[in-house]
Amino acid sequence: MGSRTIACAASLMFVVGACGADDEPATTAPPPGRATTVYVIDSDGAFDDLKAIVYMLQRPDVEVRALTMSGTGVAHCPQGAENAAAVLARLDVTGIPVAYGRETPLVGHNEAPAQWRASADTLGDMTLPKPGELSDLAAPDLLIDTIRSSPTKVTVLALGPLTNIAEAMHRNRTLLDNVEMIYVMGGAVD
Repeated sequence: MGSRTIACAASLMFVVGACGADDEPATTAPPPGRATTVYVIDSDGAFDDLKAIVYMLQRPDVEVRALTMSGTGVAHCPQGAENAAAVLARLDVTGIPVAYGRETPLVGHNEAPAQWRASADTLGDMTLPKPGELSDLAAPDLLIDTIRSSPTKVTVLALGPLTNIAEAMHRNRTLLDNVEMIYVMGGAVD
């Protein structure tokens, strides 16, 4: 395991480990006068994504309604989705469905380095509780259902490849009508 992988795993263990049963609940009501923003988070299961998810779950002004994992990023699927569900279990967060998408991109064949993928699949051999059940829906369908059924506009936090979001938008051309904002963590390797 490389030094970057060890550092990422240690950071995630610190963040997840700091959220024990004796701590404040992962989600609380927003401060008076501050509205809650509804989010769906689309990730590729990388260490940095899981840290961002933990951060978002602990914000009192955020309501995370769904987590979707792309199989075209760092973690393979369904392992990336199972890891995210295990993090939710570790934080005692319930009621947030987790789904995974396709293993192949819509176009092309770019793939994260094999060593990164293997490390993300095991979260650097971190021990987490047994994950809860994954959604019966595929990630694009969970995105569509969650966004369309929300009474308020949804903010999408896209932390990995945009495969799930692109597929959801292709399946439902009016999906963006109920999206307030899409934040994208863009990047590239080589």
